[in-house]
Amino acid sequence: MLGRHGISAQNLVSGWTNVGSRDPGYVRAFRFAMNADRVCEMHIKGSPSAISWHGVNSIAGAPGFTILTGLPSSHPLNKRPTKFKIIEEYLKRLDGDLMKKYCNDNMRGVMHGNLMTMARTLVVPSFGPLPPADFAKLPASRRFSMAGYGEIETIGEPTCVSYVVSFRT
Repeated sequence: MLGRHGISAQNLVSGWTNVGSRDPGYVRAFRFAMNADRVCEMHIKGSPSAISWHGVNSIAGAPGFTILTGLPSSHPLNKRPTKFKIIEEYLKRLDGDLMKKYCNDNMRGVMHGNLMTMARTLVVPSFGPLPPADFAKLPASRRFSMAGYGEIETIGEPTCVSYVVSFRT
C-alpha cells in the first residue's frame, strides 16, 4: 500500500492524521469495499461530507488502496469476555436527559435503550440470528461479504436494521 510514508509490501494502513485540515495526510473518512475484480480496496477523504472518494495518490475516483489480497479462510475467533465495566458516573451521563434529547433530536430515540443495554452489559443487543430465508433475500454482494463468518445476528431497530457477525462464546 502506498501511504504518506512510502510503500509497504504488507499492505499496512498508516501515515494519516486527523489534525490540521491543510496537512496532506489529513483523513477523516475511510471506505472499504470490493471492486469489480472482488479485491478489497480502501478509499479515503478528508471530510465525511465531501462528495468524492480518493484512491491511490489522493486522486478522486482513482482505484483504491489494496488492503486484503483475498477472502479470509474462516470466521474470526470468538471474543472472550473481559471484566471491564464502564464507570457508573459515565453510565448516569449516558442515561441522562441530555443524551436522551440528543438521540430524539437525531431520530434515534428508540436506540437509546439499546445504547444503555450495551453500556451496562458490553454486549450489543440482538434480535437473534438472521433466518436463512432473510439472508437469501439480501443482495448478492452483501451475502458474499458476510459468507463464511459464522452466525449472523440482527441488530438495531425496525427503522435502522443492520447485521453483525456473532462473537458469542
